[in-house]
Amino acid sequence: MRRAMTTQQRLKELFLYDPLTGVFTRRVRTANSVYVGDVAGTTTGDGYTQIKVDGVDYLAHRLAVLYMTGDWPDEDVDHEDLDKSNNVWLNLRPANQSLNNANKPLQSNNKTGFKGVSLHNGGPKYRADVKIEGKKKYLGCFDTADEAHVVYMLAANDLYGSYARSA
Repeated sequence: MRRAMTTQQRLKELFLYDPLTGVFTRRVRTANSVYVGDVAGTTTGDGYTQIKVDGVDYLAHRLAVLYMTGDWPDEDVDHEDLDKSNNVWLNLRPANQSLNNANKPLQSNNKTGFKGVSLHNGGPKYRADVKIEGKKKYLGCFDTADEAHVVYMLAANDLYGSYARSA
């Protein structure tokens, strides 16, 4: 049986959220080791802040949306600055999976140093691709990685606007 998700009312009974710092603090004592005013949450292995509410773990950025709007986010919540622990209200924005992926940094295995650019068939030309709804769209082949990256960024900006990240 699936548990009902917490409500804004319950969240505000237990915690105070500061939209300027992104920090949740405890309003009530819920255990011997928990005190009023304590900063709530722990950091997960992948860098997100997680907070336990009535025995259920929630990601703090999703709780921030509930706290501020009264509604659970319909889709993903993107950290604009890529810092998964930065839950400042102005750093959080709604995103679908495509927008969230568009805001990811350059992958560590990228050999060209440019997002959206790879060597075409092992070189010497550079290929530009952009992902749309999880599928690669070929943008062309170019003599330099810089040229391919310019074309990628034009397409990414058209598709994703402020979510497009160049590196």
